[in-house]
Amino acid sequence: MTHANRTATAQRQDILTIREAARLLRIHAMTLYKLARMGQVPTKKIGGQWRFSRQQLIAWVEQEMAAHVHR
Repeated sequence: MTHANRTATAQRQDILTIREAARLLRIHAMTLYKLARMGQVPTKKIGGQWRFSRQQLIAWVEQEMAAHVHR
């Protein structure tokens, strides 16, 4: 596998479907769908399907957890 192919594969793994993102967050896909529709989670709708950035989701969870610690 070439460097370009490895990079492309890694980038695709960083973009998640709703099921993959839900699995990462350990929540039900319908819960994540509702959060996405309400604009409460970082996401982008592409071609009628929700897509999530692994890094943005992790940062979002960390921010949410930190916000609850400081309340």
